[in-house]
Amino acid sequence: MLSKYLDEEVTAARLDSDALVLGEDFISEHYFTTDARAQSFQAKVLERRKAWDTVREEGTDVTRSRFLDNRSALVKAFIGLAENADTDTLAALYEQVREILGYNNALRWDTEREGPVLRIRTRGLSGAAPLVIIEARGALDDLLAKDEKTLSSTYCTDDDTQITSAARLLSREIESWCTAMQAMRLSPQTIELRAYHIRRLAGDRPADTPWTLAPSELLDWAGRHSWGSETARAMRSSLRRFWAWGIATGRTEQNTAAVIPMIRLEQLRPRRLTLWRRHSGLRTHVFT
Repeated sequence: MLSKYLDEEVTAARLDSDALVLGEDFISEHYFTTDARAQSFQAKVLERRKAWDTVREEGTDVTRSRFLDNRSALVKAFIGLAENADTDTLAALYEQVREILGYNNALRWDTEREGPVLRIRTRGLSGAAPLVIIEARGALDDLLAKDEKTLSSTYCTDDDTQITSAARLLSREIESWCTAMQAMRLSPQTIELRAYHIRRLAGDRPADTPWTLAPSELLDWAGRHSWGSETARAMRSSLRRFWAWGIATGRTEQNTAAVIPMIRLEQLRPRRLTLWRRHSGLRTHVFT
């Protein structure tokens, strides 16, 4: 009964709520809407809800219980944004939401802030941060626009480029890689193809970010697709070069794409041609 109830609750929330909005191709619509029991948004939500219920039975607070305890205060705060949405008010609201989500625990998390970007990793671990929170403001349609000023403050890149759009900041990783490929003087067609391959990976969302993707998850993702040999070889090449760039630029220390095996070339099958010998009327099979 619990499983059935959770299924109905999650499906209703997914179809009727505007809390989650798909933008560009970072998450595929199929992953978000399918009722599949594995490799789907619904499966992940059910898995997380059951884990929360188990921990809650032991008397420990979880994200859902903290949200329920603070729901009235959150509703009041969001309604108040219609009259006052200045920087200090939004900063306090973001602080409250992070507290509810459990990311303000200094004993568990190391945090690093760059303007509106907050990078979070488990305390004591190094490497690229597996979680990035972007503080933005504006209506939903504005948040998906790359030219709207939706960040709570300006984000400056290493080359002093100023970014004011949350959507543009989200696209920055792939765009940065495209810039690196342009510096290598690769053709526009090659750059477009490789960027498309990484967007496909991001769209299926086997992990929150490519840098937190485990080798087994990447291998499982690649194995679920019935690509032809040439497509599979091109995809493997794009993945390996993307992770090599990630290592070279300090975004990750693990070459996750090394797990993808080499793709064997398809052997050309001999074709049987039927020729007629006019002089004898006999048919001869010739293999080429």
